[in-house]
Amino acid sequence: MKEQLKGTLFIFFSALLIASQSILAKLLYGYGFSATTVVMYRFIVGFLVFFLLALFTKKKIFLPKGARLPALWLAALYVVEIALFYQSLNFLPAGTAVLIFYSFPILTAIFAYFINKEKITKEKLFSLILAMAGLVVFCGTSLDNLTFWGVLLAFGSAVGYALYMVYISRYFKNHQINVITLNVNIFFVASVIYFVISFFTHNMVWLNSPQVYLCVLALGIFATALAMLFSTIGIKMIGPTLAAIMFTVEIPLSAFYAYIAFKDVWHLGQIVGAIILLIAIILPNLFDKDTGLISKREKEGIVK
Repeated sequence: MKEQLKGTLFIFFSALLIASQSILAKLLYGYGFSATTVVMYRFIVGFLVFFLLALFTKKKIFLPKGARLPALWLAALYVVEIALFYQSLNFLPAGTAVLIFYSFPILTAIFAYFINKEKITKEKLFSLILAMAGLVVFCGTSLDNLTFWGVLLAFGSAVGYALYMVYISRYFKNHQINVITLNVNIFFVASVIYFVISFFTHNMVWLNSPQVYLCVLALGIFATALAMLFSTIGIKMIGPTLAAIMFTVEIPLSAFYAYIAFKDVWHLGQIVGAIILLIAIILPNLFDKDTGLISKREKEGIVK
């Protein structure tokens, strides 16, 4: 029960931090940064944070030989997923792209069933359906102006992220690797890739003011490194499917930050959608027959 609660809290705090990235990225766009450059700085700062964490906590920097290729696969999934999503925004309205991307909880459940043999309980299935309904109500987006390439890119991003969540869970089952060590290597690969892309596409923008430094540091430390650390620990504890359901709370959290930062107004659909999402997140944590807190209590004879 304690493991379930801890994992749930780690995922929630991860979503809380990740949700701030849209605000920070928007501020950097205002300073002339491209999406590619923003992602590059995210990964570079994230790598430095994990590298320093590894040094201070005396964790290994390099992975053992048998764990390197699977880690490279994880890094590739993470890099490709982000690249596909940002490219989809060139073809689709942001709300539509986000809605298509957030099909990843369903894909995670499917991949986890076939790859990790993770059971899809009735409670998880109901929560998945409820979460998708909540997202549709919250985003309030129509499916007009769809383009083939936009849908393909956004859905490809969802597939990549779902596979990442499933394989990182599988990775920890097959390899006794510390979370910090793994992320040092993933972020190093991602940093190099995005630096090369930014350099050769002439998208490089240098940090040129205290405000820019603060935005980049906040994005890299809180919205990237700490968010990734918490999400990796959470997925390791509660599995990819339940974690994916919980990550849907990121959308209303992003909207809440936008309300604070830019005075964006919430309409009734967003309020109703946020409530549905919260219910979808709470249900499996309470009633899932394998992992729910109430079900575990019943098994232990605490609740009759």
